[in-house]
Amino acid sequence: MGKILLAGACCIALPAALWADTAVRVFFTAGERASVKKGAIISRATLAGGEGFNLPAEASIILPRSRHIPRELSGYEMLAEERAFFPYAMNPPRALSLYNSLFAFSKFAGIRYYSRTDRKLLTYILSSSRIASPGGGGALPDPVYGVVEPRRSCHFAIRDNRFGDITFSHEVLADGDTFVVKSVCVHQLRKMGFTIAGAEEYRLTSMFLYSPADRGFYYYGLHALRVRTGFFTSSGLLNAESFANRLRAETVRRAGLLGLDWSAKIRP
Repeated sequence: MGKILLAGACCIALPAALWADTAVRVFFTAGERASVKKGAIISRATLAGGEGFNLPAEASIILPRSRHIPRELSGYEMLAEERAFFPYAMNPPRALSLYNSLFAFSKFAGIRYYSRTDRKLLTYILSSSRIASPGGGGALPDPVYGVVEPRRSCHFAIRDNRFGDITFSHEVLADGDTFVVKSVCVHQLRKMGFTIAGAEEYRLTSMFLYSPADRGFYYYGLHALRVRTGFFTSSGLLNAESFANRLRAETVRRAGLLGLDWSAKIRP
């Protein structure tokens, strides 16, 4: 009887393991998977009308085909993506801990990044908090949930050191041991009186793809920005390396929330 139950359990677990491996292969080549398993973080960025970062001349970023990444993002003027591996032995309490870290908005305040312009570390997010609605209403404490739900959404606001106050809608999807985070700027993004991007045209996506075999998460991060005013790219006020640096700061902070000290990897 015990052998029959064990066989049944294997039949249930095997499809989930195969699904997880398929998801990883959508976002990582075999070479990328091997590289990040050894501790590398792979960063790339491209900006229309400007130089790419960690890309051959004239090369572009080809986004993974996924229902979580809208096809139109491929045409956005700025794309920055990052791949890493977070060692993380999963069990229900640790799954819940990771899940709550995805709503730990206050812990992103004060994160630092390497500024290409200033050639030193600067504070990237000056303040960050959950808010009741896109209209604001004051900072709310970070939620602490007792159960992982398939879908939860809310809003949060940050003060960005370059772009000022930004409000995002925030959605977290959980499917087994895979977690998807989508944050979308709900208002126009403006600077110096000009519109950089329209509402919902600055999108942040994070994919946590768990591999039972490798006992950890393959992590894919994407920042996508539609640049509506060419002056920002032609003048150099926006550049690919700076966006890669900002994405790296986010990855390092996420690693920290999982108990990993990646402070030495703050610069791509």
